Parts: sequence; C-alpha cells; structure tokens
Amino acid sequence: MLVDALQHPVPAGATESTVLGPFYSDGSPLRPMGSSTVEQEGSGEPTFVSGTVRGTDGRPVGGAVLDVWQNAANQLYTIQDPQQPPGNLRGRFRTGADGSFAFWSVRPVDYRIPDDGPVGRMLAAAGRHPWRPAHLHLMISATGFHSVATHFFDRTSPNLAGDNVFGVKPSLVVDFVPHGSDERGVPDGWNGTWYTVERDVVPVPRE
Repeated sequence: MLVDALQHPVPAGATESTVLGPFYSDGSPLRPMGSSTVEQEGSGEPTFVSGTVRGTDGRPVGGAVLDVWQNAANQLYTIQDPQQPPGNLRGRFRTGADGSFAFWSVRPVDYRIPDDGPVGRMLAAAGRHPWRPAHLHLMISATGFHSVATHFFDRTSPNLAGDNVFGVKPSLVVDFVPHGSDERGVPDGWNGTWYTVERDVVPVPRE
C-alpha cells in the first residue's frame, strides 16, 4: 500500500486506488451493461451497483471499461474455489456515451486471507488478524486516462479499521442500501433483502 500511495497520487476529487490483490484474473467475460455477474446460485444476496465514470472536470467518460470481481458468500473467489464457475462474480462492462455503468452482483463478505505457512507466521508474530473487510474490486481503463484499480468497501464491515493489507481509504467506503422483497426493482424470484450501491468513479486524465 505504501508503494501504491507513492506511485498513484491523485488530485482532489479523483478516485483513489488501492491494491490489485492476488485474486484478479485477466480475461473476465465482457457482459452487457445492466446484466449480472452471478453464474452460480447461492453466491450471495443480490446487489445492484451503478454510477458514472467521469473526468475530474465532471464530463462523462464514454467507452470506459470496468473490470469487476469479488468473493462469494463462502468468502472465496473463483480462483480459490473449483466449485464456482470461472466467470462467477466477474465481468467487464463498457460505459455508455453518458459514462453510466450498472450491473448486478452480490453483497461481498469479509474474508480471511490464506494464512497457512509463512503468511500466517508473519501475522502471528505481528499480532495481527487475517481478515479483510467486505469489498468489490473495480479496475477502470479508458482512452486518455490513467487506469485505476480500486475497491468499494462495505461501511458496515467490522474489519474496516483493521484491514490486514491496510487497503481501506475513507473515500472508498460506500453504503450497501438494503431493500425489501416488496420494493420495485427486486430480482425475479428473490424473496429476501437485496441491496443497491451507487458511486461515481473518477479516473485521472493523462497529460
């Protein structure tokens, strides 16, 4: 995170970066805007994520690509879990001319980083736990802008103040707004609580 902070300073109003993480996988499926990344039943509680990619001048950035990935309700990412389809909870979306993006996923959960072997011994020696707060990963790329890898962190996570990779930045904490099954927009066949997240993403223009 120190290297990330030194390498990716941003002006006021731009989206801050955080670690790419080891669970990124290149070549996620390109999906239609507004569609779902969920390929396996039981992956978690439905969540609709939306916003706009715009420049620091406020202008929308059309044609930007959002590469998104996250863990499932069992705390695991696809590359950790052979029981999940390779594309589950992963996808790439291209913004419209107005810079807007939207997709369905699930609410992420807090998870333990693998702590067997030397990582576990290092954490134990430092008196630290192996937990990361719940988050969505997003990597944004667009012509004329610097790419940015960032997170949307769940404000209610009990591990926000103790992220074991120090990845949390206050500007990246978002609200997962709950909705009932009787509210407009509920996914077909879903009878429980579902969520929405709305947050713009602001990459830094290239000089």
